[in-house]
Amino acid sequence: MPITIKSLVSELTPSNTVLVFGAGASLPSGAPSVWNLCEHLAPIIGEDPGTYNFAELCSLFEYKKNRKELVAQVRSKFKGLRPTGGLQNVAEYDWVSIFTTNYDDLVEKAFLKRSKDIRVFSSNFDFGEPTPPTSTSIFKIHGTIGHDTSDGHRSKMILTEEDNDTVEDYREALYDRFKNDLNSHDAVIIGQSLADPDLDTLVKRALKLRQKSYSSGRIFLLVYTEDQNRAMLLERKGLQVVFGGIDDFFFELAKQSHQVVPVSETSDDPLIQSTILRSITVDIEHQANQIPPDFPKMFGGGAPTYSDIRAGFTFPRTNKERVSDKLQNDVQYSVVLGASGVGKTSLARQIAFDLVGKRLFGVGAQSRP
Repeated sequence: MPITIKSLVSELTPSNTVLVFGAGASLPSGAPSVWNLCEHLAPIIGEDPGTYNFAELCSLFEYKKNRKELVAQVRSKFKGLRPTGGLQNVAEYDWVSIFTTNYDDLVEKAFLKRSKDIRVFSSNFDFGEPTPPTSTSIFKIHGTIGHDTSDGHRSKMILTEEDNDTVEDYREALYDRFKNDLNSHDAVIIGQSLADPDLDTLVKRALKLRQKSYSSGRIFLLVYTEDQNRAMLLERKGLQVVFGGIDDFFFELAKQSHQVVPVSETSDDPLIQSTILRSITVDIEHQANQIPPDFPKMFGGGAPTYSDIRAGFTFPRTNKERVSDKLQNDVQYSVVLGASGVGKTSLARQIAFDLVGKRLFGVGAQSRP
């Protein structure tokens, strides 16, 4: 039976834990999903995004265009990304190591922002250099967004079917390290959905490696989308499943940790001194810029996102200016009451978006049923 995030965190010691990030770790920060990438690439070469899987589509793209254009198009979908929410807190803890299937450099940015040393592995060439004892090792299973052979680098982004065939040496070295780290440590795998084939492959590999290492360490699988039946099947194989997202995970971790708060801070980040607030605060401007508008979802009854509001997909509420003015001058907070479906969330998000546009911090919009 799945356990709660609170139970998961209470059983973990970060310095005895390996983190493994799937797509679910980067999506809240605006990184594109595999489907988003397919939707972007397919029309450029006159194909339907639903016809081929990602590796097949990339192979076709490279054949019809060229490698450099393929890499450039993929990179274009990752521009402007920065870690938001709970992912900002990853550098607060001394993890054994971090493995990630994602191309983006969000984890690296989180460590650099906190001035923490890291050692990034994206090809088998990286294993020949020493790693300082104070550095956190970050292993990029599919390569990294800034390095590709089309730029003259020795490492490459793993995009096409052919790429997968040519990186076997690197993968073996990487999984040898993974097996060693699992030997006496716990692991937390963070993904989006149990139905994700990439996550399924990663989980099977982790189970196989743990079996080979005769490890007593536990493997926890944290997934955002709840699926009781698939969870039951995985638990029979020895995993412990937890339903929740990366923001929930780091929020609970921050609550149970003893945080040292600096006396003064020169950063322009208003949340720099609070790991708890960082994990649950929405960066409205970043979300509006990075997450594409979704008019069909909103038309079907979903609340508008900040990107929907920026795109002009919502009509102005009559109380927006009045409440916005009050928050700027007379009151600290405002409560919006009304029946379900009348537009409370839309109004609150319009107000928050308006105030952030005026460069006012300390603004939030939270909906409660």
